[in-house]
Amino acid sequence: MKSIFQILEFLKISSSNILNTNIHSISLDSRKCDKQSAFIALKGQATDGNDYIESVLAKGVKLVLSDSEV
Repeated sequence: MKSIFQILEFLKISSSNILNTNIHSISLDSRKCDKQSAFIALKGQATDGNDYIESVLAKGVKLVLSDSEV
């Protein structure tokens, strides 16, 4: 289990708006996410994980890492 702050620090991502809550799992599959998960949204050959950001946010996910700027 890591905090959002620890994950962002490890990835060398700075943010002034950090909700420092604990993350229990990291997933590329939006169906496996819950409020204790971080979701990684990547554009793949068949699907684009960025299309699922709204659905994971609705599940309570506190951290989304994306390969898209928008």
